[in-house]
Amino acid sequence: MQNNLFYPNGIDLNMVYNPVMLNIFSDASIIKRNKKFIGCYGSLAVTGDNILEKKYVIDSDTTVNKSEIKGIRSSLELAIKYAKNFRFVNIFSDSQVSILGLRDYIYNWKYHDGKLYSSSGKPAANQDIFYQCIELLKHPNIDEKVNLFHQNGHIDNSYNKLVKAANTFAESNNIVGNVDLNLIRYISTYNDIVDKESRTILLSSDKEKYYEDAISFKIDHAIRKEDKYDYF
Repeated sequence: MQNNLFYPNGIDLNMVYNPVMLNIFSDASIIKRNKKFIGCYGSLAVTGDNILEKKYVIDSDTTVNKSEIKGIRSSLELAIKYAKNFRFVNIFSDSQVSILGLRDYIYNWKYHDGKLYSSSGKPAANQDIFYQCIELLKHPNIDEKVNLFHQNGHIDNSYNKLVKAANTFAESNNIVGNVDLNLIRYISTYNDIVDKESRTILLSSDKEKYYEDAISFKIDHAIRKEDKYDYF
């Protein structure tokens, strides 16, 4: 997919901070416990500064990238729930591999015998979750509504850090023109909320909680941008 909104002259805060935009922020935290990596991924649905819903899930025996892409999947689930009230849905994540994977890389993966293979010739990591995300993106509630943005996480409000983050945002999302620093401050504020809350939940849990995915799609073909998914 590609983002539905184009910014030939740059992007400012007003383009996302307005009543027709649903903004969803995704992140994940991870720790090692009992020789296993335990994660907590989260999504935060916001319009303006009004928080519509928070969603956090503890994920056992995981990796950083796996929890990050699951966070984006949970963001898509929130998007499907709320999107009818909005013109566009913007999903922000600090996981570059997840965002670029969904926007670009996955369309170059080759299908063979029930699996998707990356350009390295090896089975693509976390391909089942990527596949689920692609299918969710075709849901009629959000089809052609979702914009996926990568932005660095853990940004403080110092001018130099904001400028660096704005440059990253422009490069990662193919934006030509200026990126408003107030927009970067807005994104980083909510990214930090998800990061801190997911870590707090993870650290406060004294046991592993196993989450069984309720979403399942059989991988039976390569992913094509022109594909449509019939939910009915």
